[in-house]
Amino acid sequence: MDASGIAIQTPDRASGRGQPADACWVMDKENTGVPYKWGGFDTLVSFDAGIKSGKAAGDIYTAEKRRLGGAAVSSAAVGIDCSGFISRCWKLTRKHSTSMLSGISRKLASPADLLPGDVMNTAGGHVLLFVKWTNSDKTRALFYEAAPFSKTLASEHDVTEMVASGYQPLRYLKIRD
Repeated sequence: MDASGIAIQTPDRASGRGQPADACWVMDKENTGVPYKWGGFDTLVSFDAGIKSGKAAGDIYTAEKRRLGGAAVSSAAVGIDCSGFISRCWKLTRKHSTSMLSGISRKLASPADLLPGDVMNTAGGHVLLFVKWTNSDKTRALFYEAAPFSKTLASEHDVTEMVASGYQPLRYLKIRD
């Protein structure tokens, strides 16, 4: 618990929910990537400074944190969440939630139109940054994401399944080719 009574749980092996070992934060070891933090918008510099000052490395998502929204964001932890990661990748000056991303993006006609830097988003849910297609029929793709129970990582997904789960392909309005 932090000083405000907000529970903090680092995304480590105990909380990894089936994530591969290299996707989780390992206490007292050298780690790569930035751990997931509910409401997080840290840069690499602010993350490193936070760790050096004794802050927790990340804070996993819970249903209670989603219910409480911003009131469940702890200042005693550092890291980045999925929409914070996209906001940083798009060089936004402030964090936009998954519900806000459609206001600064346009929906693509088809997921097959995805280009590097575009996203697959579920408003009020999760967002992933598109990297590249991994097959010629554009059904599987590589994404970067701040994964809710681990840390920033590369992951491959079936895009058809993502669409069936409610994901929408979006392109940031100010992206340049």
